Amino acid sequence: SRASSAESAQLTLQLASMAFLFALGGQAQAATRGRGEVGSRVQKARVSTRTSTTCSVLDDGTVRCWGANESGQIGNGPVTTTQSLPAAATGVGGVVAVAAGANHTCVLLAGGTVKCWGDNSLGQLGTGTFGGRSSTAVTVNSLDLVVAIAAGIEYTCALRAEGTARCWGRNSNFGALGNGTFN
Repeated sequence: SRASSAESAQLTLQLASMAFLFALGGQAQAATRGRGEVGSRVQKARVSTRTSTTCSVLDDGTVRCWGANESGQIGNGPVTTTQSLPAAATGVGGVVAVAAGANHTCVLLAGGTVKCWGDNSLGQLGTGTFGGRSSTAVTVNSLDLVVAIAAGIEYTCALRAEGTARCWGRNSNFGALGNGTFN
């Protein structure tokens, strides 16, 4: 019965995560588990890709990103136009999931917090500010107990353990943030 209780909790979390992603209308990329090649090594990894940047979480909890980097979305410090080889994102460890937006990237840490980097022109980094960019990870304000993350083009959403979602970034004309407004 203890095992079935744990299995039931896991199934509930999986269903909540699937409902969370479904609620985003298929316009978001979320972490997936599978086999992926990063450089010359094959690792069991979680991968997210959006537009022209791809990031992967390796088994050791580090993140490697490659592709476009004009807003610092690779997360390795220098802002360049492209990164053709996987580069380690700096300032993050213990990562369990990654979500890449168009020009920003967010990671879920093992402790249930979220860090983001890249473009912040529309508040994509979750710091409560708008404008600029960060090529290294910053912590999303007032957010904990996160169990899943998903990124849209210019926004990110986090599913919290108690089942609530919190979103930040561009709300657009479609109400992407789920806050009852369209702007």
